[in-house]
Amino acid sequence: MTLGLDLGRAGVKLARRTKRGLVCAEQPVDPALSGDAREDALVAALEAARDELGVKPGAEVHVAVPRAWAVVKSLTLPDVGPEELPQLLRFQAAKAIPFELSELSLTWAELGPDGAGGKRYVLAAVKESTLDELRTILTRAALRVGRLEVSSQAAARLVPAEAGEVLLVDVGHATSDVLLINEGRLLYSRSASVGLGTQGWQERLPQEVARSLVAARTEAGDDEHERAPARVLLAGGGAEDATLHAALAERVGAPVEAIQIEGEADRARAARLVIAAGLIEPVRAEIPYLDLAHRARFNAARTTRRRNVSGTLVGGVLLVVGLIGGRVYLEAQETAIAELEAESEALGPSVQRVKALQEELRSIRGWDAHKGRELEALLAVTAALPGEDEAYLTELRWSHGRGLGLRGRAKSWSNVETFFSRLEQDPLVRAASIEQVSLPKNKKSRGVEFAGQVRLVIPGGQP
Repeated sequence: MTLGLDLGRAGVKLARRTKRGLVCAEQPVDPALSGDAREDALVAALEAARDELGVKPGAEVHVAVPRAWAVVKSLTLPDVGPEELPQLLRFQAAKAIPFELSELSLTWAELGPDGAGGKRYVLAAVKESTLDELRTILTRAALRVGRLEVSSQAAARLVPAEAGEVLLVDVGHATSDVLLINEGRLLYSRSASVGLGTQGWQERLPQEVARSLVAARTEAGDDEHERAPARVLLAGGGAEDATLHAALAERVGAPVEAIQIEGEADRARAARLVIAAGLIEPVRAEIPYLDLAHRARFNAARTTRRRNVSGTLVGGVLLVVGLIGGRVYLEAQETAIAELEAESEALGPSVQRVKALQEELRSIRGWDAHKGRELEALLAVTAALPGEDEAYLTELRWSHGRGLGLRGRAKSWSNVETFFSRLEQDPLVRAASIEQVSLPKNKKSRGVEFAGQVRLVIPGGQP
């Protein structure tokens, strides 16, 4: 079951697809609320929508990050290797985005060759504190975060690829998003500070749409700045407003209609659900996911070697001591087994003890066969930890045949995701999975607690 969530200013929309088609739930939220009161209202509305759809607690949900909260840039870059690409994109982001990169979660997607030996990319950045607010709301509503995707990407997937050039206007309560889409490719997106809740919106919005169209043409190098698109599609709460339809048609010079969604007969409702529904649409090569939930690939090159060296050394010493002690213990057990086997015929009850010791010996030999890899594993775990004080371990359990069990604390969800994403990139790790992320039981404590499992790849032995 795939779920898409749009946390709007005036309401919550939760959507999922079933064999019978699109199923959605809407719950209103007072747009005048702010701070803790707004968070509480969003959590209550999300819980009500979750229960209305029969969604079980713990389900994964893809969440829309409002376009107004994101910086989205189109870039053309040289065709470089996968190791150089993150650094090059980060350099471009530092020039194009007016914020400290340490405060941001960044992601990108490749759009294809540019025809001149380079490649086209789309880059998105959102403040990490903003994403943490979304994660907190889902955690409180007993749901898990899947993708955190820019809303314009999701909405654009609802426009058919064969529709030609389309201007999609998603009318929100405080802001409205303007998207230019041509043959299924999202060429331009912008969020305008005008919506249903702003004064004179029916007159102001057509002006902003026309201004956005000129900006899109200019950015694309099109000299016909005011050339009309094939049609204008409206989404959001004002999609069926007759006054807006007439004003847009006159200003843009193209026919205007409300967008339709397959499986939703109510056009007004379909228009309101365009973002939530778009989140559960299959990915299209022309409109890739911009998933802000994972920023590890940007940070890996910069922070891989920023580690807690003293903790690594202490752990290494303990492992070496453990190996020496294990060898001594191994030799002692081998002697005991030999003696017991010699007496087994006369000492029937001792047979069971022999079997138990043999099993223990096999386990110890398994550990000994992995000699030299334990320190590698510890280094891999330590190397994957995010920057200083962003995450740390409170427990590390290593069981032969089962891998590593980890528990720890982190400042935010993203730090946990970064940690496990980095672990999976290490050649020593077969798989790294997050089993649990939760808020601390002590409400005064900040951050999150996490638990997970790491399966190791160790030549000659089991992970």
